Amino acid sequence: MLVLKILGVIAVIIGIIAAVGILNQKCIEKFQVPLFSKGTAGGIFVAAICLFIGMIWYQEVAKAN
Repeated sequence: MLVLKILGVIAVIIGIIAAVGILNQKCIEKFQVPLFSKGTAGGIFVAAICLFIGMIWYQEVAKAN
């Protein structure tokens, strides 16, 4: 089961990277400006992970008390 979770996370990450690449290409074609850079996409991803971990942490503490 753990292997499937890890493969699922890897698939989601690859999908996000592909979607950002396609979106950037469309924006460059239409507006000549990329919408996301690798730095901003990485920052958003790290922030989402932190929020998700915080939510899990909060739920575990709320169950304990």
